[in-house]
Amino acid sequence: MAGLSGADIAVIRSTWAKVQGSGSATDIGRSIFIKFFELDPAAQNEFPCKGESLAALKTNVLLGQHGAKFMEYITTAVNGLDDYAGKAHGPLTELGSRHKTRGTTPANFGKAGEALLAILASVVGGDFTPAAKDAWTKVYNTISSTMQAAL
Repeated sequence: MAGLSGADIAVIRSTWAKVQGSGSATDIGRSIFIKFFELDPAAQNEFPCKGESLAALKTNVLLGQHGAKFMEYITTAVNGLDDYAGKAHGPLTELGSRHKTRGTTPANFGKAGEALLAILASVVGGDFTPAAKDAWTKVYNTISSTMQAAL
């Protein structure tokens, strides 16, 4: 992935391993979307869970499934750090195309990135250093740019 140093890749992989070992992808992914809706309440209207309280979302099955898929795509990006064009670009472009039909706008990506970083920091704790945040910001920006190009 362009712009990532060896140190960036190492910190991304180590922090992602901690995230994956800390709980289910469904629960962590759901937490990311709940945080996203806290940051951008209007975005919830684009999901089947529109109108549900944030408390109710903690057990929403569909949001959990969506969160698990989100985690899969982040894993795809992490696994493709050494060969983004070959391993991650295609799936993320396809994902962006699917979001086009759902009314996703470029503005949605900013708040989604903030939500991801907030939950990563919460899950990883003290290991989510400024260097880790910077590396994850680079990764998310690449994911976001890839998806937005397909909108």
